[in-house]
Amino acid sequence: MAEEILEGRTTLREVARSNAYVTEMTKVMTDFGQWNARLSDQEREKLAAEAVEADTPPRPDPTPRRA
Repeated sequence: MAEEILEGRTTLREVARSNAYVTEMTKVMTDFGQWNARLSDQEREKLAAEAVEADTPPRPDPTPRRA
């Protein structure tokens, strides 16, 4: 499924609408929910901060470049 999405042969929306993926998606979402429920508030906050940091583009170097 992931390869199909990454290669552009399908979309997440199409996967969500397809009966072919219901069993797989249900299992994965159940596993995620259980994992998430076991996290402490501190672990959840740390993961959220790491996600924000990973998604933040680097700032440009303000130092002028010499030609």
